[in-house]
Amino acid sequence: MTAFGIAILISIGLVASHSVQAMVGQKLFSFPPPGRAHLHEEVLQSIEQSSRKLRVIAIVGEGRAGKSQLGNELLQTNVFATAATPEAVTEGVDIVLDGGRLVLDCEGFNNALASSRLEVLLIGTALASTLIFVMDGKLSEEGLNMLAGALTEAQLLEKQLPTRLVLVVNKCTLDYKASALEDALAKDHGRRDSRDAIKRAFPRRHFVAIPFDPSGGDAYQQGLNALRAALDAESSSELVFDGARLAGAIRGLSIKVGAGDFDLPSIHQHIMGEFLQGEVDAAMDGFMRRIPKVIEYDPDFKVDIDAGINLFDAAIQRLSLHTCSGQVHQFREQLQGKLEDVAEERRTANEALGNRTEPWRDVLRRGCALLSARQVGARLVVQRKQDLSPFLSSPSAIRFDTPEPLSVRWMWRHFHPELNPSSHDFAAVLNQHGQVLAVRVPAPALPDGVPVPRGNARHKAALSVSLRSDAWVVVVSQERGETSVACAGQLWDVGSAFPDDSDYAVHEQQRRDLLLKLGLLWESRQISSKAKGRVHSLREPWVWDGWAEDRQSKLQKTSRHWKSNKGAKEHAESELKQALLSQGIIWDTSVPAISRL
Repeated sequence: MTAFGIAILISIGLVASHSVQAMVGQKLFSFPPPGRAHLHEEVLQSIEQSSRKLRVIAIVGEGRAGKSQLGNELLQTNVFATAATPEAVTEGVDIVLDGGRLVLDCEGFNNALASSRLEVLLIGTALASTLIFVMDGKLSEEGLNMLAGALTEAQLLEKQLPTRLVLVVNKCTLDYKASALEDALAKDHGRRDSRDAIKRAFPRRHFVAIPFDPSGGDAYQQGLNALRAALDAESSSELVFDGARLAGAIRGLSIKVGAGDFDLPSIHQHIMGEFLQGEVDAAMDGFMRRIPKVIEYDPDFKVDIDAGINLFDAAIQRLSLHTCSGQVHQFREQLQGKLEDVAEERRTANEALGNRTEPWRDVLRRGCALLSARQVGARLVVQRKQDLSPFLSSPSAIRFDTPEPLSVRWMWRHFHPELNPSSHDFAAVLNQHGQVLAVRVPAPALPDGVPVPRGNARHKAALSVSLRSDAWVVVVSQERGETSVACAGQLWDVGSAFPDDSDYAVHEQQRRDLLLKLGLLWESRQISSKAKGRVHSLREPWVWDGWAEDRQSKLQKTSRHWKSNKGAKEHAESELKQALLSQGIIWDTSVPAISRL
């Protein structure tokens, strides 16, 4: 077969405003003696450094058919050498780089005065997403046979990339219809195989005729505009490479071509691999931007890897890569593996956050934040210096032999009404180290007169515990999704920090002041007491009987047979105090008050 030349145009728009001075022609491939392809690495680096997505168009066709001139017209500047000579002007592959636009101008074929190299055909065919096949003067049977022959001999029917064909008749002197190519492919002439080969290889086809007009008149310009329109059509569905990926593909191609390895399917597999790897990377980038970051534990956390797969599949569908399902499946599996690795990494990180137990105050804060955000009610009592065992004596309370570590996950699973309905409305009690001592601890009654600025039964219970003991309580409102702290019988502002142990004495004084105000301490009671002397016996002719009364409750106690007035009254008052304590009328601030729970 006679090889033919290729030019590759890479752009995201075929007509763009750009600086002519920025466009400089350079040699990408040359064929020094003995004729092996040589890649100019310094030129390739200019492609590699491009920050633009690049779209590839390869222009192939007969020598001296005006391919270089068409490239200049499309770029709207003269960067490729042209001359009205029978000898070839272009040898090897010349390129021009201008921003996101790259043009490769390659030597042609079917010229008796110049070389025709199969390597050039392989380079262009392998990289092209749109192939411009240029015929000289007319749509000829010979030209169609050349194209079909190239497809057959180069095994292009097994090509992995979805190529679009734009067949151009340049320097045309005949009046062709826009349907000329389809009309020609529909005719038999005993050459059905050739036409079927073209149709199978290029399911998307365009035909353009550009009149012969050395003066560049209106008809010529109309032909160029038709070519531009054909190239713009469906451009969004063509393959695109970033500069680094394209450079890598060209390097791999150079090795195969330089070694004389002209197996086109394997070359296309290499090019397709570079493209698909780019789509895998793009899908991963898009996926990583969309998936939630693991900052706080999320009990409903999940990573939908389908989002990343869908990004990849959308690109494949947009580019109609159905002809390469095997290779696409391979890279799709690679992407799925990467996505699953990321998903597992994020799930593990989320679980680690949920199971973290230190520092426990931070764990408690994070757990309350989660419960507040999900409006899950909760109450947690935190022990300080006093032993809270009296609160755990209720039959409903479950006390652990070994304290359990507190975690955000534990809080979620314990307080969520659907996950643990039997414990939702009770308190969990923590020791000084943030470990769980007991659960299902019932709420003690709140004494009358304690101000409740907001909340419901949980807040009242929290206030009662913080008033009855030195413990502080965290309460999460199910209705409002707020976290509050009860300390020393007071409900702190929403969002307040947890009590600091350095302020323990201050909090205890505040609790004592409130208990005094409520009349729940002995010192705040109105006590009446007296003693009365009487004759007892010859040995003890005179003794004293004491009497004491709590005026508020009317509770009275007596004490008999004391040697002194003072002793009788003090003992009566002591008996009264113990009676008041035992009945819960007054409290002892040194121990939890469990009366009337």
